[in-house]
Order: sequence, then C-alpha cells, then structure tokens
Amino acid sequence: MRIIEPGEFISAFNTVSERRLTEITDTWENSTKFTALMLNDKDSVCHQVASLLNLHYFREYWTIDAIFYEEKDEKHFSSTSTFAKHISVALEHENTGIYAHSEMNKLTMLNAPLKILVTYIARRSYASKLREFAEIAQQADIFQDFDVRNKIILVLGYRDTGALEWHYYQFDGKQFYLVQKDRIGS
Repeated sequence: MRIIEPGEFISAFNTVSERRLTEITDTWENSTKFTALMLNDKDSVCHQVASLLNLHYFREYWTIDAIFYEEKDEKHFSSTSTFAKHISVALEHENTGIYAHSEMNKLTMLNAPLKILVTYIARRSYASKLREFAEIAQQADIFQDFDVRNKIILVLGYRDTGALEWHYYQFDGKQFYLVQKDRIGS
C-alpha cells in the first residue's frame, strides 16, 4: 500500500492549484461550481492531485467525498465496481467551514494513513475552529496514533484580492499546528 506523507499531498495540491488558479478564483463564490471544480470529474482539482501522486481517484466512496487508492479488489468484487483494497487518502471538502465539524468527525472514524479536510473559514475564526477540530480528533483518537499512523491534515483556503492562500495544519495528537502556508497568484 502506498502511504502518502503530508508534504507529498501539500506539494501536489499546490501544484494543481497553481495550474488551475483562474478557474478556482472564477468559481470561488459559486459553491455548486466550486465543488464540481474541486471534486466532481476526471478534470477536478482533487482528481489531478491523485494523478500527481500516482493514485486512482474515486468520488463519493461510501459517504466520503473522495478517496485516493492504489488498487481495486477485483478478487472479491466485480471489476466494473470500485472497492479499494486500501484507502491511501480520504478527503472531505466542505465549502462552509462552520459546517465542517461533521466532516472532521467522519474522517476521524476512518482507517486511512492520510485524512484531509479542505474547508474555508474566515481568518478571525481560525483559532476557535482549530481548537474545535482538535477536540473532535482527540476524542476519536482511541489508539493515540493520529500523529503517527492516521495523520490528519486540515487545509484552510482563503482568498484575498485575487490571490489564493492555502494554510495547512497537521494534527499532533493534541492540536492542529501550522505546517505550511502558501500564497498562489498575485
């Protein structure tokens, strides 16, 4: 099974974001179009991220917005269906960060080496939301391995005067700490 490290995901996500900057900024205010751009088809941002990571992409796997996986289980299931042998990356995308608590909870319940929540929160709310998300993750971390084996990355998107910022936070077992901040565009 291919395990994706947080830095690999961040690098691929930034690469695709830079390539798709115009589309991202053009659809930023339209949640339906923006969600489609981020998730929906072979040309979506997340599909391209999975491709850069040399993984397959599947949208709406059970109730997960998207998964990245290495191979399907064709021994036990039809080759025309998608049942991943392992999930390398589980990804949830929520346009409105104030509603992202359920997405964080869902991710904490999954057995995947990398779990990603991409959402958008006003900067003034970062600290309180980071604490709330950390509380959710702490409660679910019954084996105390979210900082080592079942890593969680929180990607907060912010747009200011045409430029796009991605703030990447990683859960260390107690809190989300800033790993990287990238500004894309002018």
